[in-house]
Amino acid sequence: MGRIRLFGLTRVDSGTSTIVGFPSVKSRQLLELLALTPGIPVDKARLAENLWDGDPPPSFAGSLESHVCRLRRLMSEAGWTSAIVTVAGGYVLDPGVPVDVAVAREVLAGSLDLTPPRACLRVAAIAPPPSATLLASSPFSAYAEEARADLASMMSTAMRRACAGALSLGDGDLAVWLGRRALQEEPLCDANALALMRAMTAAGATCEAFRVYADFRDRVRDELGVEPGADVQRFYLAELQRNDRDRATVAPVERALLRRLLSSTGPSGG
Repeated sequence: MGRIRLFGLTRVDSGTSTIVGFPSVKSRQLLELLALTPGIPVDKARLAENLWDGDPPPSFAGSLESHVCRLRRLMSEAGWTSAIVTVAGGYVLDPGVPVDVAVAREVLAGSLDLTPPRACLRVAAIAPPPSATLLASSPFSAYAEEARADLASMMSTAMRRACAGALSLGDGDLAVWLGRRALQEEPLCDANALALMRAMTAAGATCEAFRVYADFRDRVRDELGVEPGADVQRFYLAELQRNDRDRATVAPVERALLRRLLSSTGPSGG
């Protein structure tokens, strides 16, 4: 089945072929803006604001309609003859046209209504690509940056809950993978760092959990000027004090990490 793909370079899959060339940059951006909210009208003023980088010409209506006509022809070539619908004051993408990011949002939103174990199975089975890959054709457009940030927040929450679900199912490796995905989406989030550290210790990768702590501490100090949250620090210290680990194996790594942590201690670190 064909679909519009916004992860990676924007393209239109017809089911038998893939269209990557657009009549113009604005035609592509127009499709992106409509495809971000299929079934929801987007008014002409908002489209113009984004297509002309916040400075649309006074009489943009004719030019906008021209780009819409070009986009309609392209969509027709892909088999969707009525994909772009004119509504009062704007345009809307027919909700019957599949869009990859819309499917991803449905999966993530649906997982939030499930218990963590069931959420884990759902998210792991249909894991969306990283939010950073969304709208790669428009890396600096304001609407693309906003869409990536919104998706990152949703993915972070869903992946973190799924990570907890994997732990409750006893699947440490899956929990680690989901925890990494959560931290990848929001790398300054204490809850994500803690989720990944818990997953790693459950999977027997305590040394890796310590590395995650050290990396996270460096990152929040550099970017936010703060220390990791109390829960993250407590978990790290508790793991250091555990007596049921193979001290001979872990101790060298602990010492290296402690040296790293101590060497980075400055005025804000106490």
